[in-house]
Amino acid sequence: MSDPTPAAAPPSAENPAASPVSAVPPAAASLAVPAAAAPAVPAPVAVPAATVKPAGWGENWRKEYAGEDAKLLTQLERFQSPKAALDAYFAAQRRISEGGLKPVLPENATPEQLTAWRKENGIPEKATDYLANLPDGLVIGEGDKPLFESFVTELHKVNADPKVAHAAVAWYNKFAEDQQAVQREADTTYAAQTEDALRGEWGADYRVNQAIRTTFLNRLPEGIKDVFLNSRMPDGRALGDHPDLSKWLVGMERELNPTATLSGGAMGGDTKALESRKAEIEKLQGNQHSEYWKGTKGPDGKTKLEAEYDNILRIQEKLKARAA
Repeated sequence: MSDPTPAAAPPSAENPAASPVSAVPPAAASLAVPAAAAPAVPAPVAVPAATVKPAGWGENWRKEYAGEDAKLLTQLERFQSPKAALDAYFAAQRRISEGGLKPVLPENATPEQLTAWRKENGIPEKATDYLANLPDGLVIGEGDKPLFESFVTELHKVNADPKVAHAAVAWYNKFAEDQQAVQREADTTYAAQTEDALRGEWGADYRVNQAIRTTFLNRLPEGIKDVFLNSRMPDGRALGDHPDLSKWLVGMERELNPTATLSGGAMGGDTKALESRKAEIEKLQGNQHSEYWKGTKGPDGKTKLEAEYDNILRIQEKLKARAA
């Protein structure tokens, strides 16, 4: 029976014979030299981070940058480092671009710079423009215009915001209205007090004397009457409502026109009308049942017609004396 294992090929140049390997005893194997280990690499040593300063910035960076500009040096002294100064600068630029910070008007600005700055900041070109487009429909009266034009001229010199002018106009308008209301109330009170005083003194002649007062005032030149009546005394009260003035006016008209007591001066010194009225009353004297005798009597015990007749007689006496 043949061996199935193939026979080894004979040695040749292409297939040289393998060198025989000698067996190594176990003891010898234990004496084998181990392979050399790789040299150990030393661990990195931690080096403290050095303080890095920007190139060109020394300890005296503020003075180096400001040079001879003392004001700039003072501003730089507010910052602890160049970085802080730059942060502040860029923050300001962001605020400017966002409208939160507007450029400051330079000192000794040129007219062109001033005009541009005012336009950018909403300041009117002319002082009187402060008074344009007033809020809430406010209107400045002709009498108040000189006051406000002077006021806004000063505001314009300091480039005040238009809101300041508008607020001032609104305040003044309300203040004026409040003052007028107070004055009207005071005038009403004083006029009522004067009327009470004169009614108490003149009694039944109150209306007649008021008409006589008006007659005298109508003698004044056109326009003067209103000026006279609208004048005010040092304490603010109306001159025309002073009781002593009213009594003086009535007295003056009585002297100028003795017939003033008749129908409130409506006769205007007409002696013919005086004689006519006297004759009418004398006719009533002949009738014992007329108003001359039966009319209501006043505090002096005379009827109204009796008192009027006596007054006519006094007036005639004055007219005779004046004519003499």
